[in-house]
Amino acid sequence: MTVKELTPFKKFIYDQDLRLRLIKEYNTVTKNTDPSLPGRRLEGMLDYALKHCPYYRDLHIKGPELSAFPLLSKDIIMDRFNDLISDEKDRFIYRESYTGGSTGEPLHFLNQMDYDPVYQVVLWKRAGYRSGDIILSMDGTKIDEDTLQKKIYWGKKDKRSLPYGGFYLSSLYLNEDNIQLYADYILNLKPDFIRGYPIFIYTIAKYMKDKGLKVNHKMKGVQLTSESSFPYQHKIIEEVFNTKVFMQYGHTECCVFAYTWDDSLKYRTEPLYGHTEILNDKGEHVNTGETGEIVVTSFFNRIMPLIRYRTGDRGEFGGYDRGGVIINRIDGRTQDYLVDKSGNRVMITSLIMAQHCKALGQIRKWQIEQTEKGRINMRIIKGEDFSTESEQELYSLIRDNSGIETDFDYPETLPVTERGKSKLVIQHL
Repeated sequence: MTVKELTPFKKFIYDQDLRLRLIKEYNTVTKNTDPSLPGRRLEGMLDYALKHCPYYRDLHIKGPELSAFPLLSKDIIMDRFNDLISDEKDRFIYRESYTGGSTGEPLHFLNQMDYDPVYQVVLWKRAGYRSGDIILSMDGTKIDEDTLQKKIYWGKKDKRSLPYGGFYLSSLYLNEDNIQLYADYILNLKPDFIRGYPIFIYTIAKYMKDKGLKVNHKMKGVQLTSESSFPYQHKIIEEVFNTKVFMQYGHTECCVFAYTWDDSLKYRTEPLYGHTEILNDKGEHVNTGETGEIVVTSFFNRIMPLIRYRTGDRGEFGGYDRGGVIINRIDGRTQDYLVDKSGNRVMITSLIMAQHCKALGQIRKWQIEQTEKGRINMRIIKGEDFSTESEQELYSLIRDNSGIETDFDYPETLPVTERGKSKLVIQHL
């Protein structure tokens, strides 16, 4: 059953059980001294998948050795979707998840349990969080029309969202006419932490710098997530917000949680969250200083185990630290944007990637090209379940949140770069 199908009483029991599980995991993360625990979690997941998932049983692997498992692509997940689901499905409470895919390959999957909030709390505390600190999430929150008419682009989040921010400032509505209101909100709120999309945070920071504005209190950190970011952006963000930048890397698929911890801005993966490999084109682990694809394995999602899942992101391997993998830098995430009729930039991350869109799970690959303001061409390689309803959902999602009109094409292949890569957005403006 999904979480939405629970009766009020069962929902209460589920919430209480979830709370206890999260507390237990928090204690494990903060107090664990057993270096063998990550390996035992990995072996437990592999053993479970071989016993309960038809796809993995069909591989006829004799034992839970990670190297014996083939790499898992998004195409395989789409083609063998039902076979990847545990035969104990009815025992689990789960949710259906969708991701737009920063590399142009979206995904639909089932997710049993999300321990991400635990690791986010641990990360905040490592950065100096104390009870009562204000965390501002600069994200893609949707705001109702009545509130927008009042020129209010912010609000207070639900208590359950606290690990990701107690307050939000929405990127969906930022433009040249209202950016001063965004800056004023940050200055008046006086947050201790900011967490959000790099290009959104940088855009406001650059505006504030040009206007001679900066926060006057000592912030504890700005956490950048979901997109790539660059040193020139970090410099301005740190100057305007009077604090240090650090970054967090993860996915909707809940297989990897990584973060930067010092000025080197190298990432360290959490070894208890999932298993991370960095592999070359032959499927071999790269050497220190070499770059390869980031391949991850979930420790928690038994309803649909993602084992050796290809993220499409590339990272430079930096060795190991306390059981975690060091990633010197991560490539593949972009700061793609569209341009609306008024010439304002609309970030792909907040417009599409952060939204719950069922149609994304019915697409094999997609690409957006823009040559005129307020209109885009979306190329889609359909999955078997893609329909006219899927197209309408995408059309409405983009039009309702940005006013941008969409034309659709359905080619057999997508244009690629000289290096053979398929870009998510080809922007001519």
